[in-house]
Amino acid sequence: MRVPGARAVHRSKLRDEAHRSLERPPGPLSHPRRGSCSAGDGRAAGFWSGGRGGRRATGGHRRASAGRLCYIPRTLNARLTSPAWPALAALSAVLTLAGCSGKNSTQPIVTGFGNIVAFASDRDGSYDIFLYDLSALRYYTLPGLNDATAPERRPSLGNDAQVLAFATNRASGMGDYDILIYDLGTSSLAPTPPINTPGREDEPAFTGDALSLMFVRDTLGVRRLRFYYGVGNRFIPLPGIDAPPGFNDWAPAPNNTGTRIAFVSDRNGSPDVFVYDAPGDSLLDLPDLVSDSTDTDPWLTPDGRYLAFASTRTGGMGGYDLYLYDISAKAFVTLAAGVNSAEDDRNPSLNVNAMVMSFQSTRAGTGGTDVWNHDRTTGQTGQGSNQDSAMEDIEPSLRWP
Repeated sequence: MRVPGARAVHRSKLRDEAHRSLERPPGPLSHPRRGSCSAGDGRAAGFWSGGRGGRRATGGHRRASAGRLCYIPRTLNARLTSPAWPALAALSAVLTLAGCSGKNSTQPIVTGFGNIVAFASDRDGSYDIFLYDLSALRYYTLPGLNDATAPERRPSLGNDAQVLAFATNRASGMGDYDILIYDLGTSSLAPTPPINTPGREDEPAFTGDALSLMFVRDTLGVRRLRFYYGVGNRFIPLPGIDAPPGFNDWAPAPNNTGTRIAFVSDRNGSPDVFVYDAPGDSLLDLPDLVSDSTDTDPWLTPDGRYLAFASTRTGGMGGYDLYLYDISAKAFVTLAAGVNSAEDDRNPSLNVNAMVMSFQSTRAGTGGTDVWNHDRTTGQTGQGSNQDSAMEDIEPSLRWP
């Protein structure tokens, strides 16, 4: 419940950290066969959950089955309208939980439906991952995901919402930071793919079909992007994406299959957003994206058309502002008043057609940084009931059809 006037004094600076790391050769490389498995066909979760082998997560692992899933049919439920976001129920068919009652369900989550946002929050003392249903206006518990002894950050949902990747530096890991994968169908950690090293792996980002995972590897103080193709259990080379020696690439944001990848690089002296075209092994010519300010936090829609990012460039309202760019038209899309504020607005996350956006902001709210949601259809910006907290809520990953 929102407490009028309550706001934490502190703010998260969210600075990128450079940590030394060791590079491990990825082994045999070849490009995956694109389009071999469609988004939402149910095979992504089976793959990451060990359907093709690999070690079991602590406590054992079971493949998802229809008997264990808590199915969520699409029905209209007007009583779930949020006062903080009046158009929420009208925006889409609200989901009603069948056999999953209670504010925080401990049942596994059905993975083909739902308007959900994952984010990191330190509301319980250290950063944990939270999963909030923007239609049912409720949280889901995630048994076995969060560790009380280590932070969990940078959640990434596949577009089918069957798996969730995140970064953590728990003691049982291989290095500084590791990437783990959580199976939402079985409510358990999935077997870890061979991507972690004694160094630092961070900023995971699933392709929309959740069959591939991008992340950042810190190689001896230099950050580079890596592309791991899950179906083939191999790394995919991206020769045309790497910055020159001494510069860094980070914040990967792939489209549905990884044929187009947005990312941040300081190769021009300051952080800029670039878009890589994998079939052509080249960067797209998008001069509008380059500025003499800091451009960061890219997010790409599954079709690769719309790009959202944050920037301190001239012309904004103050601090970091959010921008939406139509790559096909090579033009910015005007965002409604209320999206940006005089404070820092960062880490946008889009639905499949860029009509719904979740983002973090330090504007006046319950905490220093809160997660907000914007509907481009109605022009409204707001929050769901109990979505925010008095602490830091950051790094949203949205799954909205």
